[in-house]
Amino acid sequence: MEYQTGDIMVCAGKSKLSKTIQIATKSKFSHTAQIIILNGIPYVYDAQKNGVCLRTIAYWKHNYQYDVVIFRPTHLIENYEQFMLGFAGVPYDKKGLIVGLVKSLLIKFFPRKNMNDKFRNNGLFWCSELTMKPFVENPED
Repeated sequence: MEYQTGDIMVCAGKSKLSKTIQIATKSKFSHTAQIIILNGIPYVYDAQKNGVCLRTIAYWKHNYQYDVVIFRPTHLIENYEQFMLGFAGVPYDKKGLIVGLVKSLLIKFFPRKNMNDKFRNNGLFWCSELTMKPFVENPED
């Protein structure tokens, strides 16, 4: 498959954290990333523990070793690359991930009434928050 800017990579990791995310979210996936092509070169753009950044595909595959399914959006926002690269360097939301995982694992003790109970925008990202940015204008809706 030839990559295109905006391709969404839905991933299943092999680490303990990935397995915990899969259990907590009741999903076979644990990570999301995107493809951004710059000067004809495809890069993976995602939020990992060191924050939001571009990585070469070779580096990303070697270091993260995810099983990947790729989804191709039917349309992208104008200036997609510039919009997304505006988030480069944003720190990873480690505290939010931990709180989210604990709440998800203990859901029967902390029932959610709606998405507002789940989503708290603190300016930091975990992978799915970054991936949804160009597709969802107001995530609380």
